[in-house]
Amino acid sequence: MKPFNSKQKYFTESGKLLPLQKQLFQSGEATLWQGPSSDTIAKIYHVPSEAKAIKLMAMVSSPPQDPTAGQHHTSIAWPQQLIYNSDKQVVGFLMSKINKSRTLNYVYNPKLRRQYAQGFNWYYLHTACMNLAWILHALHKRDYVIGDLKTDNFLITPQALVS
Repeated sequence: MKPFNSKQKYFTESGKLLPLQKQLFQSGEATLWQGPSSDTIAKIYHVPSEAKAIKLMAMVSSPPQDPTAGQHHTSIAWPQQLIYNSDKQVVGFLMSKINKSRTLNYVYNPKLRRQYAQGFNWYYLHTACMNLAWILHALHKRDYVIGDLKTDNFLITPQALVS
């Protein structure tokens, strides 16, 4: 597959052009873009592969049950739709955008918690841990393996809801 090209055009599964105008974040693996709506993010891999495409197809077809869906909160930012390049190769996916949250580091670290999450007491810490455990349970229940379990990859709201 071709490496990521910022001039390339991207498409949804239905063939609709996916405008990617605002870059949000870039990592070693991919670039995150504002999706077609304010509540979605597009993840485009720098070097797409057939193995990633197969994995993403399986993920889109079999999502886990979101344990906080009843609270109108997305706790698992799961691939919702595949993104294709002009050669019809899978190069990424659309997922929910998690708003009004910080990484778990901001509440896990006492110094950062005092600075950025002053109201986050022991009750909220325990609630956040419980919510994190429910996320892991939902993924494991569907036999998914989490390959990058670290505080940077979890977002937390002021209400102790975790994503």
